[in-house]
Amino acid sequence: MLSHVEDELARARLTPGADQRGGDADVPRIVGDTIRPLQHTEAGERLSWEADLQEGLTAPIDPHDFRELVGSLLENASKCAKSCVAVTAVRCDGFIQVVVEDNGPGVSPERLPDLLRRGVRLDRLKPGSGLSLAIVSEIANVYNLALTLENRVEGGLRAAVTCSDPLPSPETGYHGTSERS
Repeated sequence: MLSHVEDELARARLTPGADQRGGDADVPRIVGDTIRPLQHTEAGERLSWEADLQEGLTAPIDPHDFRELVGSLLENASKCAKSCVAVTAVRCDGFIQVVVEDNGPGVSPERLPDLLRRGVRLDRLKPGSGLSLAIVSEIANVYNLALTLENRVEGGLRAAVTCSDPLPSPETGYHGTSERS
């Protein structure tokens, strides 16, 4: 297992150019394909799964890396949730944002940064290695994605990943922001 994680982290450190990626990630398809098997896990069967995925979203990320990123976020949420995991994916103002939320206990604010460190497990009673969110962080760094973790007011954790939209904005004709990239 550790060997697999080391391989994944090493692969994530290699910054692929657009010509090296296996294409852009089809966000709704990959998120949907990732949720389905998680629904049939022991943790996933007891949960309600909500997905609000805007059609036609693509992210400028290798599809394999995006599947790894989303899978780690969803698996982590399924382990922590009391009864529900929700994922949304939207295009807004030249960006694409994928948000995964659970209704679990959340994390004390001072421990939130620790979640992204390799091997850190805040709840030793739950299964896991403490590596999934570190892998998410590594992939986010490789692709220059914004990754935020925060507690929800309603309880639970909210993880958001934001990237530039590879499609030009209809308002400006530019990618990602109002200025030419």
